Amino acid sequence: PGMEYPQPPWATHSSASPPSLCRTLHFALLNFMRLALAHLTSVSNYANAPKHCSGFLWLIIIWFISGNLCRCTGYRPIIDSCTSFAGEPTCCQLRGTGQCCLDKEECVCTSSTGGQKKLIFIVYCLCNPEEFPPMDPTQEFIFPPELMRMAQEQQRTTLVFHGKRTTWISPPSLKELLELKAKYPKAPLVVGNTSDSKKNHHGTYHPIILHPVRIPERHVVSSTNNGLVIGAACCLAQLRDILMEAVPKLPQEKTKIYQALLQHLRTPAGEQIRSMVSLGGNIVSRGSTWDLNPILSVGKSVLALASEDGERQILLNDQFLAGCENADIKAKEVIVSVLIPYDDFISAFRQAESQKNAFSIVNSGMRLLFSPGTDTTADLSILYGGIGSTTISARKSCKKLIGRYWMLLVLNEIFLPASALGGKVEYRRTLLVSFLFRFYLEVLHGLHQIYPFRYTELSQERMSALELLQSGVPQGVQIYQVRCDVDPGQSPQDPVGRPIVHQSGVKHATGEVADIDDIRPVDGELSLAVVTSIKAHAKIISIDASEALQVPGVVDDVTARDIPGENGKDEQAYAEDKVLLSSGGVSGPLDAIKHNSYITEERKIEKGDIEKGFKSADEIIEGILKESLSFPHKSHLLTFIVELVASALNLQSNKIMCYVKRVGGAFGGKITKPSLCGFFYVHFRTGRPLHFAFERNMDMLITGGRHPFFGRYKVSERRYFAQLLGNSLFWGKSVIEYIVLKVDNAYNIPNLQVRGHACKTDLPFNTVTEINMYKGVNLTSFKEEFNAENLWKCWEDFLDKSDYYNQKAVVEEFNTKNYWKKKGIAIIPMKFSVGFNATYFYQAGAVIHIYIGGPVLVTRGIELGQGIHTKMLQIVSCELKIPLSYIHFCETTVPNVASVGTEINARAVQVRHLDPIQRDNPNVYLLQISEAHKQSISLSATGYFKGYVTNTNWDTQKGHAFPHFLFGVACSKVEIDCLTGAHKNIRTDIVMDVCFIGLYTLEEIYFSPGGEQLTLGPDTYKIPAICDIPEQFHVYLLPNSRNSIAIYSSKVSTPNLPFASTPDAVAAAQKERGLPLDFTLNSPLTVERIHMACADVFTEMVRLFSFLS
Repeated sequence: PGMEYPQPPWATHSSASPPSLCRTLHFALLNFMRLALAHLTSVSNYANAPKHCSGFLWLIIIWFISGNLCRCTGYRPIIDSCTSFAGEPTCCQLRGTGQCCLDKEECVCTSSTGGQKKLIFIVYCLCNPEEFPPMDPTQEFIFPPELMRMAQEQQRTTLVFHGKRTTWISPPSLKELLELKAKYPKAPLVVGNTSDSKKNHHGTYHPIILHPVRIPERHVVSSTNNGLVIGAACCLAQLRDILMEAVPKLPQEKTKIYQALLQHLRTPAGEQIRSMVSLGGNIVSRGSTWDLNPILSVGKSVLALASEDGERQILLNDQFLAGCENADIKAKEVIVSVLIPYDDFISAFRQAESQKNAFSIVNSGMRLLFSPGTDTTADLSILYGGIGSTTISARKSCKKLIGRYWMLLVLNEIFLPASALGGKVEYRRTLLVSFLFRFYLEVLHGLHQIYPFRYTELSQERMSALELLQSGVPQGVQIYQVRCDVDPGQSPQDPVGRPIVHQSGVKHATGEVADIDDIRPVDGELSLAVVTSIKAHAKIISIDASEALQVPGVVDDVTARDIPGENGKDEQAYAEDKVLLSSGGVSGPLDAIKHNSYITEERKIEKGDIEKGFKSADEIIEGILKESLSFPHKSHLLTFIVELVASALNLQSNKIMCYVKRVGGAFGGKITKPSLCGFFYVHFRTGRPLHFAFERNMDMLITGGRHPFFGRYKVSERRYFAQLLGNSLFWGKSVIEYIVLKVDNAYNIPNLQVRGHACKTDLPFNTVTEINMYKGVNLTSFKEEFNAENLWKCWEDFLDKSDYYNQKAVVEEFNTKNYWKKKGIAIIPMKFSVGFNATYFYQAGAVIHIYIGGPVLVTRGIELGQGIHTKMLQIVSCELKIPLSYIHFCETTVPNVASVGTEINARAVQVRHLDPIQRDNPNVYLLQISEAHKQSISLSATGYFKGYVTNTNWDTQKGHAFPHFLFGVACSKVEIDCLTGAHKNIRTDIVMDVCFIGLYTLEEIYFSPGGEQLTLGPDTYKIPAICDIPEQFHVYLLPNSRNSIAIYSSKVSTPNLPFASTPDAVAAAQKERGLPLDFTLNSPLTVERIHMACADVFTEMVRLFSFLS
């Protein structure tokens, strides 16, 4: 309702995210209308509701779409699209001057003729908001009455579904459910199926599954003198709505537990999951990282149970959560409802890798009960989750904590061994006492509010510990130049330099794109299952597939010995005698350096006099850094795939056909993994069609990976020494050269030495001052000449627009007033070299056919979602002077990597052989085609761009390594919680584009001690969600930028890295604590690393007590 598309032509990238986002937004609007109409006297008043409820609508939108992960868009265009029906969340202020960002912005520049010309910049003008119909609940689709009638009839009958291994039963009444439970005591009760479905991935299943979702007694909601009674089948989203409605109606002192529950009900999973997970299922699952159970337990919640033998009640306490037999549910019993009592002082805490969509690292529920009418402590309960396999109670400590120093007692009782499952042991220990300290302060603050004359108000230093990091509604502005404003002579038909619709946008948003999984299976089609090793660096003694081959449906097995040709290129497709890679590795960078295990020759660059620079230095700093470099994945190197498969099957390349219409996003994958050749052999061997689509965990296990990076540095006048490591020769050489050549960034370092090796390992790949910036025409560290004029334009334009100095002053003032919260801000310029140091990477071909009547067929590079189809449309339309509707595409094999896809393919589609006829018939395209046909001029053209000439002589350390450079400046402001390491990105200003927030703050890969990769999906490998993007995001594209190499200014921006702001916040904490400022922070800056870097009394407490190790 209220939208046809959420501005999809500009907000889409892949075919997976937009349809689900559109459905989620539709669901959000339906819920908003339901809640809004409940508080309006009539539907006619609804038209004015959005004006008064815009903030609430935005809150619902953020709640709902927080469950959608999108790797491609960065979420900003998605948020922008919502303004078409939700309005602007607030008015952004540019430059801190109070000027609204939606006001017309003008600047003056010099035109090519030397005169003055005004340039109009566009802000939020990609579409006309009046094109979208207003929200109107009366126009919502009516749910089919027949289906409603059928659903009501089904309430009176038992539904039974029989599968090959499982029978699914849905009883309509509590009586029938209890009978079935007595008959099948081991049958699980499944409502949302979010916990039990995971077990299926491990090969376990249940013969009988009971689905008690239609039983009225399990959906009851009532209020009693003791608290709220909630049915066990109520989903978590319903529980949240119930509590939101109940809290304002109750005295504040009775709602502490409900407020604690509400705080956590906004964080687990997304709204889609919260709408399925039941309260009873969440309780019975008893997961250690489940956030609600510790709160319900300390709140003395009561479970109402029923069976054929009768009814009874039990406490939801620590013994129940630990599975003690005398406090547990019996096999024939079911939970009917849960009583959540009113309570005084209850607090809840959690810390996860990400603010939302992440399981807790540690969670806790704490309760303090005072004697009636006094401030004397009568009872204390503390429970922790995430410490062991079950939720743990600090019972002994609670008895001793009354009147005692709390922290050390808890550390003694809640023991966490050094080898505890999940790692992060030291960090989790500090969270135990950090949570307790925060609860202690909450109690003192509460007592001051109740007894203001007896208890003093908390100091600002202590109050800063109580303020939680909350993410608001993201908002932003983008300002850019349109070509027609600079070139008045541009034809209205010429689309170059104008924003046009993304060619796949509408299909993305409506779900009409046909993905590989949408292709219907054909007769005899096989599915592929991959067997991986559970050990890294293991010797293969034998492989016995006899038992697997006896399973019905299994046709064959394929191992390395079956591959007739090459078993991969420089990496093995299938392990032969030894498993070099499981999901992870057992040896790393230091091992490779120690044994000189290098896979390429050393790459070295020197500039100036290193020794002289060190001798004249006032101070020398040395250290080590570790990092991971991520490369994209999916099949956008089709030529490589064809060569790989051909060599594995001993076939000629012309017998291998590979088609890619477009590629969506990637999830931690790689371009050149050799496993494909083994998959194709299955088809070659059996002669039957083969379909293989990995589930997320297998995809990350087989195709995922990072370049581990290990560097030693020694700096006076800036010296840097680095070593890069990996296990693939194909990318090892290119990546090490890439790093060595880019190490100077935008800084002119007088004395510099860089030496790099690509090493053989068992791991998969994976207050800047103006004084140091390049100025004018200069030489890079590898002696390539370039002009830094645009770098300084970006720098000066950025300082003007971002209000950096005022922002910096505000950050410093905040840090002086807050001990446990710190803000950081950093401004970083960037010089980005386009492409790779290899000419052959830049070549591209295209074929253009012009048909009689005017239609044009073009082959071009592979679409990755970045809009190369759309850009090629613009180029062809401009060159041939024809409407966009005349042009159509078909796929090709031209690779698309290293930010050069548009340039090389655009060069290839430029055609010139119709120039003479175009001059004679300048305005009539059809006449041009007719005349060309009469003159027997070929209407087909082969375009080939041989690439930019690049070269580097590593002996002389000179050359032309890259075709050209791009420039930009970015500034990010962040806030961190020193007690937990939680952080949020407050604001980002860029004159270009920003990227890699996930790479530098979230995306960490974990391995078991045996080398098994543990991060295999969204539960463990966290990519940025909507809660991680900047609250304010301002993008400015540099106007009047000229680039003689890039076609039609195809490159205006490229990624910048928001890494330096967080260390700035950590440095503020270190400075206030009197600690040295030369600390080390390795990437990614996870909550664990941030917290441990902000050394405080609690981190030192954990480190000092060796008995805990």
